[in-house]
Amino acid sequence: ASLVTGLEKTLQSIEFKACPLVGPTFCKSLSEVNEIVLRELSLEDLTFSDEAWSALVSVATSSTFWKEHLESLKLRRMEGLSDDRMKAMLAYPTALAALDVGLNHQLTDMTLSHIRSSPSALSELCLTGLKGLTSSGLEALFTPVPEMGPPPRLRSCDVGHCDHEAVTDTVVELVALASCSSPAASSSETASDALNLKKPPTRLRSLAPSFGLAHLNIQGANKVTDSSLETLVKACGLTLQELNVSFCPQFTDQGMGYFVDNCGSQFKTLDIWGLAQISEVFLDGHRRIKDPTLQISGAWMKKNSVTIR
Repeated sequence: ASLVTGLEKTLQSIEFKACPLVGPTFCKSLSEVNEIVLRELSLEDLTFSDEAWSALVSVATSSTFWKEHLESLKLRRMEGLSDDRMKAMLAYPTALAALDVGLNHQLTDMTLSHIRSSPSALSELCLTGLKGLTSSGLEALFTPVPEMGPPPRLRSCDVGHCDHEAVTDTVVELVALASCSSPAASSSETASDALNLKKPPTRLRSLAPSFGLAHLNIQGANKVTDSSLETLVKACGLTLQELNVSFCPQFTDQGMGYFVDNCGSQFKTLDIWGLAQISEVFLDGHRRIKDPTLQISGAWMKKNSVTIR
């Protein structure tokens, strides 16, 4: 609290992780300073009392910096963080671009509704480990609805470690299409209309590389299939840089090969931990096998390999 008060004219970023003494006094200090222009607030693994949460919610609903200047908000593994509290904290920020609420097991699809109705334009969203989310909730978050305004147009999306049935091919398609939709596009034109997913990957040559996902984590999604890899190539093939599909059992050698062969050279990192079904057919057969800039992590021992000692 003393640091916040003493540095209010220059303080732009605050981060606390696993600090048991941070509580209501700190939260109240944020509302007591008048000249602070805080742009980043990161709180992780803290145990807040009801008093602390009430103070932070009060900051979110009344402070100018929260409404006009806050660009990045991280509330990860925060005991007591509920859907109702998320509603209050997302109601007013207009500059918010990055939101991380991972590992808060009390959060449900209601939080997704609050994210969708928030006035902010998110480009980074982390929902990792939220077991209370469903596929219906995620679909609602990313489905275009003219009366509601556009869904989040993300550059980075982390929905890893959610419920194993929450992330589906439909969810991946909606996230990808929303990410590459132009903010100037008419509400009646959907991203799928603009992309026409039935056309080959070369259709994307005409799209601006600034639109589309750069980072996607769907680790542990049991229902996602090769269809999502095709969608990602067609929607984000020129922008995607990192993809984590670890412990997604439906992917095949053919699907992974198609994905790697057709993504642009900007794609650098593929995580495939726990994919025992992926073999040397993909690992030794894709077109970028000799490209040192491509890192594939988590490959299991090749089935046909023999070690002689």
